[in-house]
Amino acid sequence: MWGMKTRHVCLVTVVLLGLSLGLVGCGPTQSSPAATAVAALPPPPPPPPPPADWTLVQLPDTQYYSESYPKHWAAISTWIVDNVEAENIKFVVNVGDITNDNSERQWTVARENLEPIMAAVPTALTTGNHDYGRGPGPAGRGTRFEQFFPPEEFLAQPTAGALYSPDSMASSYQTFSVNGQDWLILSLEFGPRDEVVDWANQVLAEHPNHAVILNTHAYLTNQGPRLDQHNKRFGHNPHKYPMAKTAGGVNDGEELWQKLVQPNPNVVLVLSGHVSGVNRRVDENAHGNEVHQVVANYQSETEGGNGYIRLLRFSADGTRIDVRSYSPVLDREKKVAQNNFTLDLTHTFLWAGKEPPVLQDDAAAELEPAA
Repeated sequence: MWGMKTRHVCLVTVVLLGLSLGLVGCGPTQSSPAATAVAALPPPPPPPPPPADWTLVQLPDTQYYSESYPKHWAAISTWIVDNVEAENIKFVVNVGDITNDNSERQWTVARENLEPIMAAVPTALTTGNHDYGRGPGPAGRGTRFEQFFPPEEFLAQPTAGALYSPDSMASSYQTFSVNGQDWLILSLEFGPRDEVVDWANQVLAEHPNHAVILNTHAYLTNQGPRLDQHNKRFGHNPHKYPMAKTAGGVNDGEELWQKLVQPNPNVVLVLSGHVSGVNRRVDENAHGNEVHQVVANYQSETEGGNGYIRLLRFSADGTRIDVRSYSPVLDREKKVAQNNFTLDLTHTFLWAGKEPPVLQDDAAAELEPAA
């Protein structure tokens, strides 16, 4: 009997072992796709790119390229598109006077050359006084700008914020981020109307953490002071143009400083054109932050400017902007101090309440005029 029990126990053991092996055999093996899917872990997300210098391109008054020197427009457009990666270009701004007399022919030239730029990199456009005049619209502010650059095109850009008017991109804002810093490009029409300035103040209030670059046509003179209707030394004031008599009037550079730039803490830089020549200044706003204000317009040089543009190189650590004046037409930089200089950002909104690194002596020094 003992031997029979032993045999039964052995049979039960064999049966159970077989069932166990069978169950194991029915499941997925280590090499089966199902097992691999369960066992595999998703790859870790790629690390964020390290901070890098980046470039904003400023297109000064291009009116004579649209009128008489389209080859210069083509050289500028081609160079920007070809150098988006090499220069790490994040944004392009045009300060207005895209055309010289608001004619369809000139807008066609401008369109042909701005279109490739806009397809390659976010771009902000606004109007100068020469972009008004002949054409549709109210007296003083009639322009073909919207005909050739419809607002739908602005809204299609990934950086698009909003337009002051749904019918025009002359006054608009765009946002983007670089190296962890949020930026806002605020573009305002020539001689902005009072209601446009009110809208701009609202935009800045709604974006308190964005560093702001104001892009407008008429702001700073080539001698340093802002355009001011009460300073008779300087002409070309928006108050002298026909749109000053339209509803809402106009605001000149000093009025923009008093009403918009100076009261807001987060304006870092103002870019303008309009008057021939170059200059810059820095002032503290109402919050103790420095604001750099820069004018550049080469239209009085040979062939309407010889193709010179401004390259603003923002350092990866956010402490400086290295400004270069470069011509894709001549493949040459201007070396004099007013065209090749550094803007110190360590006392601007970007560093408010923070301890910036110490700039090297050679980083803050300006280049001496060429002999």
